[in-house]
Amino acid sequence: MQGMNDNCIDLIYLDPPFNSNAFYGVVFGDETDKNTFKDTWTLQDVDLAWWMKVKSTDENLYYYLDVVRGMHSSSMMSYLIYMAVRLLEMKRVLKPTGSIYLHCDPHASHYLKQLMDIIFGRKNFIDEIVWNRVTSQQKGSQYESRSFGRNCDYILHYAKTAKYTHNEAVIPLTHDEIVKKFPLVESGGRRYNTTGQLFRYPGMGPRPNLCYTYKGVANPHPSGWRISLENLKKMDKRGEIIWREGKKPLRKMYADEYKGKPIGCLWTDIPNVTGEKRRKYPTQKPIQLLQRIIRASSNEGDLVLDPFCGCATTLVASQHEHRQWVGIDISPEAANELKERLAEDFFTSDFKHETKLPIKSGVEKLKQYNHPDNIITLYGRQAGYCFICYKHRPMDVLSVDHIIARSKNGTDHLDNLQLVCHKCNSAKGDKSYEEALAEQWKKEGAMWEKRKHEAEHEILKMLGG
Repeated sequence: MQGMNDNCIDLIYLDPPFNSNAFYGVVFGDETDKNTFKDTWTLQDVDLAWWMKVKSTDENLYYYLDVVRGMHSSSMMSYLIYMAVRLLEMKRVLKPTGSIYLHCDPHASHYLKQLMDIIFGRKNFIDEIVWNRVTSQQKGSQYESRSFGRNCDYILHYAKTAKYTHNEAVIPLTHDEIVKKFPLVESGGRRYNTTGQLFRYPGMGPRPNLCYTYKGVANPHPSGWRISLENLKKMDKRGEIIWREGKKPLRKMYADEYKGKPIGCLWTDIPNVTGEKRRKYPTQKPIQLLQRIIRASSNEGDLVLDPFCGCATTLVASQHEHRQWVGIDISPEAANELKERLAEDFFTSDFKHETKLPIKSGVEKLKQYNHPDNIITLYGRQAGYCFICYKHRPMDVLSVDHIIARSKNGTDHLDNLQLVCHKCNSAKGDKSYEEALAEQWKKEGAMWEKRKHEAEHEILKMLGG
C-alpha cells in the first residue's frame, strides 16, 4: 500500500488475523509446503519502532496503544500496532467517497472499534454489522460450560467522509412471503395490499402545497397529504386509490413494485461457506457476504481493495459485480487461488500479478540511486539529519539508503530513499528500516526519542510546517 496513490480506492474490505490465539494450516506453495500460522502476537522491538513512528502521525493513537498495554496486554498492543500502521495507509489510499469494512471477532473487536474511531474519526462510524456465520454454538476456550457460545463475527463499517457511497441493500421476498405480505389480487392477477399512509404524520411540519381537498377529502391535520395533488390525481387515474365514504382513502401497494426487505445490521441470511468450493484457506468467507458489501458501498467500475485477500473471495466477488479490484497477500499461493477461481467462474485467468512494490504516480527516479543529485535533494528534505540516529551530519558522512531494501523489492525512486550516516547504514545491513529504528531506540531509549522529536520539529519548521 505504501506504493499506491492517495485517494485511489473506492471500497476496502479486510479480513485480517483476529488475535485469536488459534493455529491455522496455510499453504504457501504446493500441498506439501504447508506452514502453521498461530494467530497470536508478542511485543517486539520492531513493534515499538512502529509505535514511535505513529507518534509523529497521531499522538492520540500513540497514547491509546500505550493504554491498551496496561489495560489488556503487550500482546494486544502488538496486534493493534500491526493493524494501526496498515489502517493509516488504508485511510490515505481511500477516496473521500469511499468506505472501509473491517472483519473481526470478539477477541479484539472492541479494541479495533476504538482504533478505527481514532484513525477514521468516530463521526465516520457507520455500522457495526453482526454476521451470524454458523447456526451451531461454538464454545470459547475459557468457561466453556457457562458461555452462550460464539456464532457471530463483527464487521466495522467506516466512511472516510460524509460523502460516502451508499446503495440501499434489500433481501427479495420468497413466494410465501409475497403471498402473506400482499394477500389481495386484482382482476388482472396483480398482487397488492393496502395502506392508510396517504397523509403526513402530525409533527412532520405543515407543507402548504400538500394541504388541499380532493374528491371531498381534506387533509385531517395541518401537516397535509404525503404527495402532491398532481401525483394523487395520476395515482387515482391508474386505480391505485380506494375511496371509502366517511373514512380515509387507502393506497394500493403492489408486490411487483416492492424492492425487498431492507437489510439491517444483523445478517442472519448468509451462512458460512456452503455450496461453493472450499479453498486452501481455513478462514474463507462466503462470496455472498462480499457481494452484499460491494453492492452496498460501490458502483460498477469502482476500484475495490482487499489488503488481506487470501483465497481471493473479495476479488472474485468484485469481478462478478463488474468492479475493478486489487488484492494483496503475504502468501504467493494467493495468486494461484485467484487464477484457479477466475478460471472456474469466468473461464479466464487474465490478471496482473506483481511481486514488486507499485510506484506512485509522479514519483521521480533520478539516475542511479546514489547519484549526487539524489543526495542533494534528500539532504534538503531531511535538513541534514540521519534518519536512523537522528543526529545532524555533514553531507559527506551521509549515504543513500533504501527504506525498503532492494532485496525485498524496494525501488530506486525518491520516495524509497533516505540519507543515513555511514555508521547507521553499516549497522542496518539487510534489516528493515523499522528494525534499525528499534535497535537504535533500544540502545539509547529516551535520549534517542528526544533527539528524533527535535529533528522532526526542525524539519517541519524548515519546510514551513
